[in-house]
Amino acid sequence: MKFLIDFFPVLLFFIAYKMADVYTSTGILMLATVMWTLIFTALAQAWPWLVRFALVWLGSIQALVLLAVAVWAHRR
Repeated sequence: MKFLIDFFPVLLFFIAYKMADVYTSTGILMLATVMWTLIFTALAQAWPWLVRFALVWLGSIQALVLLAVAVWAHRR
């Protein structure tokens, strides 16, 4: 389950990269990461055993969004 949680946005990134350009796929990565985190945090409140996954995921979202914003800023 943790494998799916960690790599779902990255999988969407590579699918989008094959269909479009790197900037579109970066936007999809940012959106998928934020949505996945919000969903997972809501589920962690309902099921307390998911809290340990949510805490790790919050650290990952910060790194992904920071790098994605750097890619978008480089584009302009």
